[in-house]
Amino acid sequence: MEISYHPLAHDTWNDGLEFYEDIRDWAQRYEQSDMVPAAPNKKICDELVPLLLHWIPGFVQPFAREVVGTMMGPHLREAMV
Repeated sequence: MEISYHPLAHDTWNDGLEFYEDIRDWAQRYEQSDMVPAAPNKKICDELVPLLLHWIPGFVQPFAREVVGTMMGPHLREAMV
């Protein structure tokens, strides 16, 4: 698949755990530096949440929106405001 792993700490790993730790560390750095409030993020959120709630009955949707927001995590929620 020719995936570039250059942003990770290593380019070869001893085992799956070491690979997981590199991916986790990269994701945390990405969240801190790049997951910031932006208009494109807000637009994606405004389109995605209704898709997620399409089959949820209308009277439950306000609660379901809160559940979706909680599941996003703090960085993603902040980026989609």
